[in-house]
Amino acid sequence: MEREPPRRYAETHAGSAAYPILPDAERQFGIMRFLDVAASSEVLARCRYGAVAASWLDGHGLYPGSALLAMTMLGDAAPTCCATWTQAVPPILAAGPAN
Repeated sequence: MEREPPRRYAETHAGSAAYPILPDAERQFGIMRFLDVAASSEVLARCRYGAVAASWLDGHGLYPGSALLAMTMLGDAAPTCCATWTQAVPPILAAGPAN
């Protein structure tokens, strides 16, 4: 996405913008496992996905969903982000513009 940003980004996943980090198997073997492995992998440690996910975990205690990941990574490069589920909209708006 960063090398060749899309002109528009439309999100089709109806999940939340961000998810709390809970002590459950899904996160333990998902994002938390990725970040643990990334800490000892030069390639994964440099990847943008890991940096963005880690910044949300550290700064907010949340794991970003796909829409928030895209907004954070693309910034103004793809100004349109669509969310159709009312639960997803407030966290996206609260996150504000991506830096």
